[in-house]
Amino acid sequence: MRRAVLSCLLAFSIAPGRAAAPAGEDIRAAVHRVWAFEKGRRQDDFEERIKSGDVYALYDMEVLTDNLLRYAEDSGDEAVLEDLTEIYSKAYPYLSITKDGHREWIFTSTVTPYARENPALLGGEVQLCSVQFLYLVSSLIDRIAHMRAGRRTPAMKDFCRAFFPVAAQDHYLRWLADMAPRLRSKLSLKDRVRYKNAVDDKEMWALAGMVKLLAAHRADAQVAALTPEEEKAFMDYAALGTVLLKSRLTKSDLKDFKGRPVLGLNFDLGLWDDYGDYAYSGYTGEKYPEPSDRKAAVNVGWDIGHASRFVDVFDTLYDNRRVTRQGFPDRATMKGLANQVAYGAFNKDFARPLFSNFMDGTNGWYRVGYSGRKDFGVPPYGLSSAVPEGGYGFWTKFNPDIRTVLAAFWRWAQKSKAGRDPEFLKYYGKDYLKDDGSPPLLEFLPSFAS
Repeated sequence: MRRAVLSCLLAFSIAPGRAAAPAGEDIRAAVHRVWAFEKGRRQDDFEERIKSGDVYALYDMEVLTDNLLRYAEDSGDEAVLEDLTEIYSKAYPYLSITKDGHREWIFTSTVTPYARENPALLGGEVQLCSVQFLYLVSSLIDRIAHMRAGRRTPAMKDFCRAFFPVAAQDHYLRWLADMAPRLRSKLSLKDRVRYKNAVDDKEMWALAGMVKLLAAHRADAQVAALTPEEEKAFMDYAALGTVLLKSRLTKSDLKDFKGRPVLGLNFDLGLWDDYGDYAYSGYTGEKYPEPSDRKAAVNVGWDIGHASRFVDVFDTLYDNRRVTRQGFPDRATMKGLANQVAYGAFNKDFARPLFSNFMDGTNGWYRVGYSGRKDFGVPPYGLSSAVPEGGYGFWTKFNPDIRTVLAAFWRWAQKSKAGRDPEFLKYYGKDYLKDDGSPPLLEFLPSFAS
């Protein structure tokens, strides 16, 4: 199956808004081919893991299918939406009712690497896992609420009835008590430890999820029923979060592929410099760093892997400005973020496209010795796969050069399939060269089809 997908795309040309293969088969057909191969495996694995108490299955499901859900939403692909409705529903029976009466996913699996590295998390909620998955849930509810009632399948209706209160009441409203004061504190940069003032991904995922539910409520209050008090709480958090995110953008001077000056935007520039994951960000050698190589770069942006959250979060805010009654982010902001990927992180080598580890263009080592892992660390350009797989292709509408960059990556992948280019394998791995389906293809193709 994988070979068929790759061969049909081998010599595609790029046209505005759509990528086509020479035999009349476009990238969207390839999305369906890969999904047909992966669907059963992903559903079985997800249900087995969440049943066993491995809540990191929730996290992984977001990583694997977020771009696919976005593709299905944008294209109106109701067959894929139905598939994802069925798969996400598998998590519902494994919610536990806590002593406070809330339904939560509780981490109980002791056999996962995460349990060995973080035993203190066992027996409780892992907020990062829940909040990432609930963004998928909220996005799907929003899409269903915007469908004509007659197009909603029984599974979709059941999904909204079951999951809307889980997302809205059991999680977002509960988390607000802690998250809202934290955002207010970060807005004033009160903490003397700089990275504690940085916006974290949990806060942003919750912000985007709440905005999705607000949008769903505005579209159909029967599908997404919020009380006036709940709606106000979400609106207040959306306003607070929007102000905070706007305050953390820093302009950068870049040049496009024709050498013309353009503006980029970095987020929380420099606030993570003193964080342990950034301790070797100033070391750019190929050799695994020694303690003497420890050197943090100055004014570093987010790593390009975590920064892929920006695609979902900023797009959600941009698309729902009428819902939140906020003017931010505007199109210039979105273009600045897209410029930062295309001209700031990209190495500008169209034969061998790679991407700096950090959005501002810093390309030192990341997460050396992370969680006590011996000999672990991300070398220069080691996060390159985060760009094709992280959904940045959805920003083509703000900067068409992103399509050009991803097309260059895909051409290199095809050449490497024939010749097994060791440099491609080093940075992108062998999953793009397989003859069957693979998670990287499932992540890359949907955003490339946008």
